[in-house]
Amino acid sequence: MSQHLPPALIVAHCDRAAAQTLDLSCKLLVWDGEALLEGKPLKACTAQVLGALILSQEGQEQLSGLGEAWVAATGLRELPLKDLAGLSPSDQPEAAARALAAMLIPAFSALAAYNADLMGQLAKLRIAHESLAISARKRAQQVLSQSDGKRWLAQAHGPLSLDPQAAHILPPGTHLTQRLKIHSEGLSDIAIFLPEVPDEGQIVAKLRLGESGNVVGHWQISERDLSPGWLRLSLVTALDEDQQTATLEVSWHGHSPLRLGAGVYHPDPDLCAHINGATDQILAHRVWRFMAGCTPSLPVDGHYAAPVPQGARFYVDPSHLERALEGEPEAPCLKFYGALKALQVHPRPNALTAARLPSAVPPGITQIDATIGARAPFCPMIDYALAAVPRHPLHPLPDLLADAARAHRMSDWVSRSGDAMGEVTLILPEPFVQTHDLLLVTRVPPGKTAAHAWATFRDIRMVA
Repeated sequence: MSQHLPPALIVAHCDRAAAQTLDLSCKLLVWDGEALLEGKPLKACTAQVLGALILSQEGQEQLSGLGEAWVAATGLRELPLKDLAGLSPSDQPEAAARALAAMLIPAFSALAAYNADLMGQLAKLRIAHESLAISARKRAQQVLSQSDGKRWLAQAHGPLSLDPQAAHILPPGTHLTQRLKIHSEGLSDIAIFLPEVPDEGQIVAKLRLGESGNVVGHWQISERDLSPGWLRLSLVTALDEDQQTATLEVSWHGHSPLRLGAGVYHPDPDLCAHINGATDQILAHRVWRFMAGCTPSLPVDGHYAAPVPQGARFYVDPSHLERALEGEPEAPCLKFYGALKALQVHPRPNALTAARLPSAVPPGITQIDATIGARAPFCPMIDYALAAVPRHPLHPLPDLLADAARAHRMSDWVSRSGDAMGEVTLILPEPFVQTHDLLLVTRVPPGKTAAHAWATFRDIRMVA
């Protein structure tokens, strides 16, 4: 029985008035010999018809051919038919109610069986979905293990000179386009060269695919996040196998001109830079690739396209750990182990100790996880935590951590002793709009020794 159609009984035209007085709480349809009420064919009403009801001898005659017509039209077995013509009018209501109940039982049984089958199919679908998710995670781990998570430099052009005077000059509002001499499959990063940093303004860059016209990367970077040298524009996921022509579009919004590194003049004008439509030297640029459609590790110098897709997962490159800064420069405590791809953050007695990973948390991140643990079974009890802090301005470590805790941007402390491994998780109350630094924090319980407290962090992951 359809959940959208009310149950119905077929009655003869002469019995309709009497059937309405029985108050059976179902729709009454009159059979005219060929179709049901309102001209609908028998087959169209299969889902809602429970059976037929006869209340008089005349009605019995009118419905004499209904059973054969029903089987011929629907292909189903004979329609249930209850003949109450021999009963007195006072006995017909109770008999009709019992007949309706008897007709509803098979319908409800069929509906229950259908629902049970549907739930079974949904359970199989959920199991298949979980299996696919597990396979996807294993695939990502395999890709990272085989490629070491590294993007490879596929192309490099210039700059021919580091002199700012030998560069492209972009006055405010200028628009530059550079077609890349490489197809889009697996493209993950593009870098442009800045001989110098302007005083104030914003670079807006877009990566556009020529055949589809889709913008697959969009970056907005202010002067506070710029530094002389290569400005690396990164994608969360390398472009898929669909090979298209990629074009980088750069515009400058500021008060003074922007200078960008330039390369040679190319004999093909299509492969030269175009500034406000005019052909110029090639824009100095570099292009990195990764496995198509896969997510590589987070590069140290990458600026991510915004907005970061919800649910995107990041794997922090161990080079972030290798380049970590001391939380307290006057008290060195860091040591990077390349073979383990782990950073040791040795705690100090009665003090907080931290390593600072500059620009490690891109905009849009909501969760950060890290694997923790000491390096020997005799290591003492150590507490571990994560904190996300602004890049500017720089404050003393206690102030940074106090501010992070007040803003709910510091994780709970997780304790481990010996060489037992564990996980520490920081869940942010809301995604960041700007890039943040990540602090890896350790301490020992009050009054306890910090000797042999070889605490390490490794395998840092992030989720948008």
